[in-house]
Amino acid sequence: MLRNRRLNRRGISPVIATIIIVAVAIAIAIAVAFWVVGIAGLFTRFEKLEISYIYAEPNEDGTGWKITLMVRNTGSATATIDQVFLNGIPNDDAADALTGP
Repeated sequence: MLRNRRLNRRGISPVIATIIIVAVAIAIAIAVAFWVVGIAGLFTRFEKLEISYIYAEPNEDGTGWKITLMVRNTGSATATIDQVFLNGIPNDDAADALTGP
C-alpha cells in the first residue's frame, strides 16, 4: 500500500513549471534594469554654470572696480567655485567677496 502511494504522486506539469521560471526570470530582469539605471544616474551628473549677468562699477574712492557677476548652476550636480580669473589673472580677493542666494 505504501509503495502504491509513492507511485501515484505527481509533480507539477511542465507547462506550469515553465511559466513559473519565465515569471521569475522577468522579475529578476526588471530588478536588474532598475539597479543599472540607478547606477548610471550617479555617473552621468554634470555641472553647468551659466552667467546670468555681469557688470563693473568704479569704486567710490576711484582706485579700482567693483565687479558683480551672477552665475547660475543649471546642471544636475552641485558646483563649487574655488578660483576666479579676470583676463586670465587669478583674483584672490574675489574669493572673499563671493556671495550667493
